[in-house]
Amino acid sequence: MYANKINGEIKTFKYIPNYWEGTNIYFKNFASSPQHILEEEGFYPIVDPQIDPETEELGELYLEDNKYYYIVIQK
Repeated sequence: MYANKINGEIKTFKYIPNYWEGTNIYFKNFASSPQHILEEEGFYPIVDPQIDPETEELGELYLEDNKYYYIVIQK
């Protein structure tokens, strides 16, 4: 999964879109772009934390070191 901050809000993507209109316009095959192009357009991978659903839940996403992480909240 990837995330991108769009208009001040972090949006998650299960798949990178094939068409993207950002800094540049990509009419096809954007999803196949090299990692540095995806990052130039704001797409960074989401690190999926291992949590215990009995005692923890996922909070908001934040960007650190070119990856998105969830805040893990104790229930």
